[in-house]
Amino acid sequence: MYSYALYGATDDDIALVMEMSDFALKTNFREELTKGRIDAKAKIGQRLYRFAVGDDDPSGARPNLTALIFLAKTRCGYKEVQVVENVKVDENVQIYLPDNGREDCELKKGK
Repeated sequence: MYSYALYGATDDDIALVMEMSDFALKTNFREELTKGRIDAKAKIGQRLYRFAVGDDDPSGARPNLTALIFLAKTRCGYKEVQVVENVKVDENVQIYLPDNGREDCELKKGK
């Protein structure tokens, strides 16, 4: 049960393979399922962290910026913030844009 949970199998899939009900699986093997999922998350986090900062990499790979950003957002609470500012527009202001040939198109449509 532990290895199935470690590799990401769902409770329903494990119960099907083990030929038991989902209830029996969760009742009798709760600890193995929980430990498997915890160990999987820890291994993924450990590998991602080492990959991001370049620690303990025998190939001497440099830190990965994308992985660092991911870790900063998911584990450190960083986030990208979009600021929307409300600007009051003076109604007396006129903005002139180049026509880019639009007048010619309007004349052709009108004919």
